[in-house]
Amino acid sequence: NYAHNASTGDDARNASTGNYAHNASTGDDARNASTGDDAHNASTGDDARNASTGDRSSDQTMGDNGVSASLGRFSKVKGANGTPIALVHYDNDGKPLKFVTGIIGKRGLKADTWYTLTDGKITEIKD
Repeated sequence: NYAHNASTGDDARNASTGNYAHNASTGDDARNASTGDDAHNASTGDDARNASTGDRSSDQTMGDNGVSASLGRFSKVKGANGTPIALVHYDNDGKPLKFVTGIIGKRGLKADTWYTLTDGKITEIKD
């Protein structure tokens, strides 16, 4: 629990399995992954991949050609224009129903904006 990983070089790999973990990278081609609840993954380099499976997690990819997938319940994603995003819609008992995907910059999804699922649809998180 409470692990913190950070990297600044290209081709970095950060992974954590405990709750409340933080992974951050600034180089190109980085990979951040977490499996605990309330985890946070962030990258600013190009071609980065961020993924989390814990509930209430967040994934942020701000470089070109990145990908963000936040697969736990009540999770959120953010990305630069062109970033594919993925979230999972769950029923009230916590069973996964479907993947919900989008691409930042298309169909009204804005860059540098947090998104979550509401009733199975991607919705902007208002401050």
